Amino acid sequence: MEKGERTGLLSVSREEAAVAVADDPTVYEEVSRRSATMIFVGLRVDLAKISEQRLLELVEHAWRNKAPRRLVAAHDAR
Repeated sequence: MEKGERTGLLSVSREEAAVAVADDPTVYEEVSRRSATMIFVGLRVDLAKISEQRLLELVEHAWRNKAPRRLVAAHDAR
C-alpha cells in the first residue's frame, strides 16, 4: 500500500492476517518490524476497500487478541 492512503493497523493474530492477505492482497498487508528477527506486528487494512461490518469484525478480533482474558470473559458473559 502506498503512503497517503487511508489505512488502519490492527493487531489480529498472524494466522488471521495470513488468511486475509491470501484472500485479497489489494486490501490487506501483513506488517512486521525488523529486530534480530522479523516480528509480526499486525494487519494493515485499506479502509476505503472494506465494508464497515468487516472492519468491526477485525476490530473485535484485535481487541480479543490484546485484551486480558478476564476482560474478554466478562464481556462475553454480558
